[in-house]
Amino acid sequence: MVLTTKAFEAISHRLNQMSMTDPLARSLRRLIIGSATHLEVDKVGRILIPDFLCKKAGLSCDQEAILVGQGSYFEIWSSDEWALQQEALDQADANSERFKVLDLSTNSE
Repeated sequence: MVLTTKAFEAISHRLNQMSMTDPLARSLRRLIIGSATHLEVDKVGRILIPDFLCKKAGLSCDQEAILVGQGSYFEIWSSDEWALQQEALDQADANSERFKVLDLSTNSE
């Protein structure tokens, strides 16, 4: 997941408001803050993903990545993992359950 600095700071602030005695809060801090790193965009718009994040994403350093826009952030996937994700997203029965929580009506009345 790639966030803007502003978005990351907002999430970080919310994490820091959580109790240090809460095991879930500590796990979230380790997961989100502990593996975060600031990336610079080069002159042609590229970023260099550090090795430890490549490993987390299942990427090899010489492999192309799939970027998936998510509105205010984007995700980075290996092509193999993205293919598996696409298979899961294409399951009609599961999608029926997923879409129950989202009102997709276009009726403005």
